[in-house]
Amino acid sequence: MSDREASSYRNASDAVAEARYAYYWRCLRFRRNGVQCKAPAVKGQALCYKHAAQAEAAARREAAMKSLGIPSRIASARGLQAAISRIAQALVDGRLDVKAGAMMLGKIRAAAAGLQTGALTTDLHK
Repeated sequence: MSDREASSYRNASDAVAEARYAYYWRCLRFRRNGVQCKAPAVKGQALCYKHAAQAEAAARREAAMKSLGIPSRIASARGLQAAISRIAQALVDGRLDVKAGAMMLGKIRAAAAGLQTGALTTDLHK
């Protein structure tokens, strides 16, 4: 598949990954523009070094957020306050990295806005 063909894809779900690229195995991740990553995959894995590190960091971040025990839906101001308190304490204790904490607080801000309007549709765990 040439670059011209790959760039015609609108999203990564439409694209088909090429396992080999000339003489090495390619990373199987797709960029936002739908073009497959051209970096060589780490030996014995499907991803390049960069994408493997990103996947590991995302998995650690997701596990840390789930370990906080925050419910996926918060229906009261008291629940929002408790969630903010748990996130702040986890940041201070070092159980949650800054990026994950900022992401969770952003979702809580959206949940608070939904709570004020009466339409709580924000899922905190996604």
